[in-house]
Amino acid sequence: MPLILAGPMLRQVTPRRVTVWVALRARADVTLNVAGPSTGSFSATRATTRIGPNLHLVAVTAMPNASTPMEPGEVYQYDLSFSTDAGSVSFDTALDDVVAVSLAYLPYTKPSFALPPADLKDVRLIQGSCRKPNGGGYDAFTILDQLLQASATAPLGRPHQLLLTGDQIYADEVADVLLLMLTDAAELVKSQSLCERLKGERRGWVVVSRGRDVVDRAAGGGRAMRSSLEAGASCCGPRWVRTGELHAVVHAAAA
Repeated sequence: MPLILAGPMLRQVTPRRVTVWVALRARADVTLNVAGPSTGSFSATRATTRIGPNLHLVAVTAMPNASTPMEPGEVYQYDLSFSTDAGSVSFDTALDDVVAVSLAYLPYTKPSFALPPADLKDVRLIQGSCRKPNGGGYDAFTILDQLLQASATAPLGRPHQLLLTGDQIYADEVADVLLLMLTDAAELVKSQSLCERLKGERRGWVVVSRGRDVVDRAAGGGRAMRSSLEAGASCCGPRWVRTGELHAVVHAAAA
């Protein structure tokens, strides 16, 4: 597993402070470094809080010099670094094979943000309703991504706040394939012994458990195929198999 499990996520931003949240698989002292045209570079470090054996959370707040607060109309970039029990880890390394630049909007090479404009008439609000990953139709979030890319270098043109005003996140109606992923992720973050067994494993592997239904939407033109995967499942719970092996088992069961 990569060091970063979730995030980074930009939290509260004011002229005098910026907070970034991140979830890690190991304890670390996390340093947030922010850079902007008028403020120069400023940083802060905070230790994570242990939630489980493989889940550690932190929200780091950095503050510019009191005489040079952050200003509307400017784009700021931020970077993260990690001091773990095993040594120092850069932002790129912590994301494993997901390069940090993929979280940035060109021409920037790091995640960036802009403060809301001073004039309320210039504030750009984005509003959406309930968020249902397995809902029908197109994912409207891609529109927001396109808006950010198109206005990356224009602080006043960027969307400044996202309001999701729906009444729920559909936690009671989760797609089968997503439920499987979440269940397996829960096993990983709470099981120290399982994490030790998986050290050194790369992507291209998935977790399966005895008696658990598996939905394979990656093959057969998107057709869902289910298998209990009883054969070869470990008696002690989850086990790792190559995705190719999983596809073969699912195809055999469907036949």
